[in-house]
Amino acid sequence: MANTENNLLTRTVSAGGNGTIATTTYNYDAVGNVIQVNGPRNDVDDTEYAVWDALRRKTLSVGADPDGGGPRPRVTARQEFNADGLLVNEQIGTSNSPTAAGFNPIETTSHFYDASQQRIKTTTPTGVVQFSYDGAGRLTCTAVRMNPNTYSALPVDACQLSAQGSDGPDRISKNIYDAAGRVTQLIKGFGTSIQQTYSTTSYTPNGKADWVKDANNNLTDMAYDGFDRLSAMYFPSPATGAGSANYSDYEQYAYDNANNRTSIRKRDGQFIRFTYDGLNRETVRDYDGQTKDVYTSYDLVGRKT
Repeated sequence: MANTENNLLTRTVSAGGNGTIATTTYNYDAVGNVIQVNGPRNDVDDTEYAVWDALRRKTLSVGADPDGGGPRPRVTARQEFNADGLLVNEQIGTSNSPTAAGFNPIETTSHFYDASQQRIKTTTPTGVVQFSYDGAGRLTCTAVRMNPNTYSALPVDACQLSAQGSDGPDRISKNIYDAAGRVTQLIKGFGTSIQQTYSTTSYTPNGKADWVKDANNNLTDMAYDGFDRLSAMYFPSPATGAGSANYSDYEQYAYDNANNRTSIRKRDGQFIRFTYDGLNRETVRDYDGQTKDVYTSYDLVGRKT
């Protein structure tokens, strides 16, 4: 490897077992953005190009020439931002040169925002997705619109169904929040005859997930130690929809004083134990009843050896 005075990688060299050497080189602009990557092949033009704006956002990516002097164009991607710095258009297409001359967009994805700069709609070549927010700026609904005939006159509120077409009703997901702004319920199929509460989450006073219940009323319970570290996870009762955990079916976790996880008790009662060095790097992973434990060592700069 070779680097510039600013520690930017300019070249990588790798040798194969057959004596071949592959070299990839990198070129940068004045502020350190990668603008060219010249791949290891010498028989074709495999250089890729990138263009960045003054805010160091990539606005153009031009792929390698696929057939040298042949007629096939380069795969090209272009990104456009508005005055607020928000991504508004993503285009995939082709062009005829490293500078994207003759750019021909094939697919365009567009993003639309409200006055608070929250994304309210994304359009793709295959559909429309809308987003709604509550007064606190929290995402309430995400709607995948299913009827192309309604795309030009969609409801403003993503929580509202549009007219149903041959592909069925819109796919709407709705988030329910508690007073602390945490998602307590995720509802899928919102507004339809198959609406379901996909997940329900309760929280501890310190904001950790206390238990989680799925759409079939299967409950997973969590326990924490005095430092709010996950100490046990109790899996659902084998009776579907029981609404309770089976406290004989669990994983258990232990930690050292540096918050490194020192052991995991698996559901089958077997343990995985971990040992760390003075820099909190894992050195031993010991599996119960196994002879193929994992040992890790490091060099002086922290690389695994």
